Amino acid sequence: MDYPCKAKNTIQICIGQIFYFEICLFWLETVSLARGILSLIVIIREHKLSTMLHPSLQSRLENQHLALIDKLENVPASILKTRIVPGKWTVQENLAHLVSYQPVFLERMQLILTQPDPAILPYQADTDPLFAGLIDLPLEEVILEMKKGREQVLNLIGSLSPAEFARKGAHPVYGNLSILGWTEFFILHESHHMFTMYRLLAQPLS
Repeated sequence: MDYPCKAKNTIQICIGQIFYFEICLFWLETVSLARGILSLIVIIREHKLSTMLHPSLQSRLENQHLALIDKLENVPASILKTRIVPGKWTVQENLAHLVSYQPVFLERMQLILTQPDPAILPYQADTDPLFAGLIDLPLEEVILEMKKGREQVLNLIGSLSPAEFARKGAHPVYGNLSILGWTEFFILHESHHMFTMYRLLAQPLS
């Protein structure tokens, strides 16, 4: 029997297995490191938010839209798009307005961050192509856009320093607000439309 050849083959197999396990271990360590970095980023963002914002404002910024999503997910599309009150927005139009306002908010904040005391122009939803496009989309797609936009808002707000939070932009109706003030307005504006949608859904259909 050719024992040297068998021993050589066995050694080669063992070396191959060791090399394979080392690659697997390296991959697992890399994945664990990546997950650790992502977790650290989330912790840092949440810590910055918690130190910059009042806890109730932080909670609403992170979760308020989720309560609305839970409310709307089981509502038939026919009801969402029914004009329950003549001359007023439907539930879907109110939702589309909230979703299309998120990039407007981000643009305003970038303007305040890059220019000294800029003028903030009024937003007209009825002339916004994004608003018009969201009205006829399925609810699932509108919700997805809402979640994407909110994540961008959270990322921006979570990256700001105290000095940046204090920067201001003047609106002809709402006055000269700091970024912190605009963040509070963002939440109040959203809650106003949420209440409007809840009232519409509570009304009997004719």
